Amino acid sequence: MKKMMKTTKTNTGLPAIAILGSFLCLAGGCSYGMTVKKFPPARNPAGLTLHVKTVERDFLGELIEVREAGIVVLAEQKVRLLRYNIIALATPREGGTRALLRNQRAPDAVSREDLRLLSRFPQGLSPEVLANLLAANNQPDLADEKP
Repeated sequence: MKKMMKTTKTNTGLPAIAILGSFLCLAGGCSYGMTVKKFPPARNPAGLTLHVKTVERDFLGELIEVREAGIVVLAEQKVRLLRYNIIALATPREGGTRALLRNQRAPDAVSREDLRLLSRFPQGLSPEVLANLLAANNQPDLADEKP
């Protein structure tokens, strides 16, 4: 008589997959750092609102554009070019106290690019759009704040 042997196949991969799947489900529900809900500039078309301290005065205004020479802000109902060499400190009104600009120095290329993405016009102001923005604020030219 032939003995029948029962063969049992064990699947050791199934528990590992279940554990990994559970971990991924839990990790997907967690968030770390800044989220869209916590960062107002990510929810509307306006640029980041900045507190800017210059060598002569302070401004609270919207970041309109980032240029090689400085930042364009809308502050006190006036479109202004604030050159890096006059900015002592610039911090966001929303999202913390981290200085975006400081010590009258231009940001490095990476920091400038990050700042550009937070502006109202990350693609830059075309001459036509700048003219319209100036006209809307009753300005003939961009106010250039100099030391």
